[in-house]
Amino acid sequence: MGVGLAVLLHLSPVARRAVYPLLIGSQTVPIIVLAPILVIMLGYGMAPKLVIVALICFFPIVVNGIDGLRSVDPELILMMRTLDASRWAILRRVEFPAALPTIFSGLRVAATFAAIGAVFGEWSGSSQGLGYVMLAATPNLLTARIFAAIVLLTAVALALFGVVSVLERIFVPWAPRRSVGDRPGPSDRGRSPAAVRRQG
Repeated sequence: MGVGLAVLLHLSPVARRAVYPLLIGSQTVPIIVLAPILVIMLGYGMAPKLVIVALICFFPIVVNGIDGLRSVDPELILMMRTLDASRWAILRRVEFPAALPTIFSGLRVAATFAAIGAVFGEWSGSSQGLGYVMLAATPNLLTARIFAAIVLLTAVALALFGVVSVLERIFVPWAPRRSVGDRPGPSDRGRSPAAVRRQG
């Protein structure tokens, strides 16, 4: 849904001007406040937890998707237009493939936040899960159990991050791979990431 909305807002400037401010405004409402309301509306099952996770993951995917689609080299789009390509062809052959690395960046951020969203949902109303374990252990001063749940939660978030990273390597093999802290050198400015990676 996040990727689909990003494509829609990219294709329609009117929709982008109307919806994008609402997306930003939605992030000002704390999820921990919405969680009890969703539990009241949807019950104590899995539905409110899924909605909370979806709300947390939605924003970074949409924002990164829009930024990726809008950061395509204009010369590539101009070349496609000179070849009489349709708007759909430009999106499918140029814009969307070029935006995939940025979309996966948003997916990685969303994957790490997903576990936190599930914990918020369990805090609001649940009889199982890591969030319930932490909530039940707090009044009983079971510090070791709380830290064990935190370690498991961290492991789940890292596993989700790793899964998304592996999928990125499979579906976006042309994306540049840089180590943390690496910056493009002066000679890399104005050049495509693929060209920089080939030389490196």
